[in-house]
Amino acid sequence: MASANPSACFVETGFNNNQSKCSYNYLSHAIGLGVRYQTPIGPLRLDIGYNLNPPFFPSFTNIVTNSIDGTPTGQFGFQRAGRVNFSFSIGQSF
Repeated sequence: MASANPSACFVETGFNNNQSKCSYNYLSHAIGLGVRYQTPIGPLRLDIGYNLNPPFFPSFTNIVTNSIDGTPTGQFGFQRAGRVNFSFSIGQSF
Protein backbone atom coordinates (compact mmCIF):
# COMPACT_ATOMS: atom_id res chain seq x y z
CA MET A 1 0.00 0.00 0.00
CA ALA A 2 1.46 3.37 -1.03
CA SER A 3 1.11 6.61 0.87
CA ALA A 4 1.96 10.22 0.06
CA ASN A 5 4.36 12.12 2.30
CA PRO A 6 4.53 15.87 2.67
CA SER A 7 6.56 17.79 0.16
CA ALA A 8 10.04 19.02 0.97
CA CYS A 9 11.74 22.37 0.51
CA PHE A 10 15.46 22.95 0.73
CA VAL A 11 18.27 25.49 0.60
CA GLU A 12 21.75 24.25 -0.32
CA THR A 13 25.21 25.71 -0.49
CA GLY A 14 27.99 23.84 -2.24
CA PHE A 15 31.72 24.34 -2.57
CA ASN A 16 33.88 22.42 -5.02
CA ASN A 17 37.34 23.15 -6.36
CA ASN A 18 40.61 21.32 -6.73
CA GLN A 19 42.81 23.89 -5.04
CA SER A 20 44.50 23.21 -1.72
CA LYS A 21 43.51 26.55 -0.20
CA CYS A 22 39.95 27.64 0.51
CA SER A 23 38.48 30.15 -1.93
CA TYR A 24 34.88 31.26 -1.50
CA ASN A 25 34.66 32.25 -5.18
CA TYR A 26 33.26 28.79 -5.91
CA LEU A 27 30.27 28.79 -3.56
CA SER A 28 27.01 27.91 -5.27
CA HIS A 29 23.59 28.42 -3.68
CA ALA A 30 20.36 26.67 -4.64
CA ILE A 31 16.75 26.54 -3.50
CA GLY A 32 14.19 23.92 -4.38
CA LEU A 33 11.12 21.82 -3.78
CA GLY A 34 10.60 18.10 -3.67
CA VAL A 35 7.91 15.46 -3.51
CA ARG A 36 8.21 12.23 -1.51
CA TYR A 37 6.05 9.16 -2.10
CA GLN A 38 6.31 5.99 -0.01
CA THR A 39 5.87 2.73 -1.97
CA PRO A 40 6.26 -0.93 -0.97
CA ILE A 41 9.67 -1.06 -2.70
CA GLY A 42 10.95 2.11 -1.02
CA PRO A 43 10.51 5.87 -1.13
CA LEU A 44 10.41 7.73 -4.44
CA ARG A 45 11.86 11.24 -4.45
CA LEU A 46 11.57 13.92 -7.11
CA ASP A 47 13.34 17.23 -6.51
CA ILE A 48 13.70 20.36 -8.60
CA GLY A 49 16.32 22.93 -7.66
CA TYR A 50 17.16 26.40 -8.90
CA ASN A 51 20.78 27.60 -8.84
CA LEU A 52 20.91 31.19 -7.64
CA ASN A 53 24.50 31.63 -8.85
CA PRO A 54 25.52 28.73 -11.13
CA PRO A 55 29.27 28.02 -11.09
CA PHE A 56 31.56 28.23 -14.10
CA PHE A 57 33.48 25.13 -15.18
CA PRO A 58 36.22 24.56 -17.76
CA SER A 59 35.27 22.81 -21.00
CA PHE A 60 35.86 22.68 -24.72
CA THR A 61 33.55 24.84 -26.83
CA ASN A 62 32.95 25.22 -30.57
CA ILE A 63 33.92 21.59 -31.20
CA VAL A 64 34.08 20.68 -34.89
CA THR A 65 35.18 17.45 -36.54
CA ASN A 66 37.86 17.53 -39.20
CA SER A 67 36.30 16.11 -42.38
CA ILE A 68 39.62 14.66 -43.58
CA ASP A 69 40.90 12.67 -40.60
CA GLY A 70 37.88 12.84 -38.23
CA THR A 71 39.71 14.45 -35.31
CA PRO A 72 37.67 16.83 -33.15
CA THR A 73 39.06 20.30 -32.51
CA GLY A 74 37.75 23.10 -30.38
CA GLN A 75 38.55 25.99 -28.11
CA PHE A 76 39.11 25.73 -24.39
CA GLY A 77 36.86 28.05 -22.41
CA PHE A 78 34.45 28.27 -19.51
CA GLN A 79 30.78 27.43 -19.42
CA ARG A 80 28.22 28.04 -16.72
CA ALA A 81 26.19 25.25 -15.15
CA GLY A 82 22.44 25.28 -15.71
CA ARG A 83 20.10 27.10 -13.37
CA VAL A 84 17.40 24.40 -13.15
CA ASN A 85 18.28 20.86 -12.00
CA PHE A 86 16.13 17.77 -11.51
CA SER A 87 16.79 14.79 -9.28
CA PHE A 88 14.85 11.52 -9.18
CA SER A 89 15.74 8.66 -6.87
CA ILE A 90 14.36 5.44 -5.47
CA GLY A 91 15.33 4.21 -2.02
CA GLN A 92 16.62 5.76 1.18
CA SER A 93 18.80 8.86 1.01
CA PHE A 94 22.15 8.91 2.77
